[in-house]
Amino acid sequence: MSDEGELSVVHVTTDTTERAGPAVGAADGIDASHRRIDEAADVGDADALLAGADVAGSEALAGLIRANDAACVVADPTTDDETTAGTLRRAVAEGWRGYPVPASERARLDALGAYDFDDPTLRAHLRGMTTTARECLDARAAFVGLVGERHETFLTAEGVDLPDRERGRAVCAHGITNDGVLAVDDVTASERGARVAPDLASYAGAPLVAGGERVGMLCVADDEAGAFDEADAAVLERLAEQTARHVERYGAT
Repeated sequence: MSDEGELSVVHVTTDTTERAGPAVGAADGIDASHRRIDEAADVGDADALLAGADVAGSEALAGLIRANDAACVVADPTTDDETTAGTLRRAVAEGWRGYPVPASERARLDALGAYDFDDPTLRAHLRGMTTTARECLDARAAFVGLVGERHETFLTAEGVDLPDRERGRAVCAHGITNDGVLAVDDVTASERGARVAPDLASYAGAPLVAGGERVGMLCVADDEAGAFDEADAAVLERLAEQTARHVERYGAT
C-alpha cells in the first residue's frame, strides 16, 4: 500500500474476456487489475487478491492464496463496491492473510456475535444434527464449526477430536466464502493447507446461514478419499439448513 493509502488489488476470476478491471477499481484509492485464475501464478507487488464468486472455494484460489500468503477477499455479484473496498482495506490492515474472507465479513462477524452458542438447548440440537449428518452420510466423523475472525471453534464433533485452530489452518474458512457445499476428495493433497485430522482424508461441508450470513459449517469427514458424492452434498445442504434454523431459533440473544 502506498504512502497515500492507495491499495493495489489483483482481481481473479474464470472469465476469459479481456477487461481493465472490476467495478471496485473505481472505488477511492483502489487500483485493480484483472487476471484469469489459471494465469495468476503470483500477485506480484499487489496488496491483496479480490476473487470472484466463480472461483470461491476452489483449489486454484486456495493455491494462489497460500503461495503468496495473500490477503484475499471474495465478492459475489450482490456485494456493493463500497463494502468490498472496505473489506479489502481491513483485510490488509488487520493482516487477514493466508485464507479467503467474504466481502461481507463485517456483517458476518456481527451475525456470529448475535447468537448464544452456549445455550444448552441449542447445543443439544447441534449435537443431534451432528449425529444425523454422520449417520445419513455414513461418515467416520461429523462436526459443527464456527469461523471467527481469527479461529475456528468446534461446537460439536463425533468420531474425531478437534481442538480449535487458526483460521488459516481451517478447511471451513474456504467453505464460508460460497453458498454451496465444499467437497474435498483428499484434504491431505489440498492447497488449503489444513487437515481435519491426520487419519481423515475426505471432507464435505455446508454453510450455516444465520442472520443472513455464513457463520459456520456443518461438516462430515471420512478416512476414505472421495467418500462423498453429489447426492451426499444435497443431503448435507438440507441438514445444514435445518441446523441453521436451530441456531436462529434457540441461539438468538
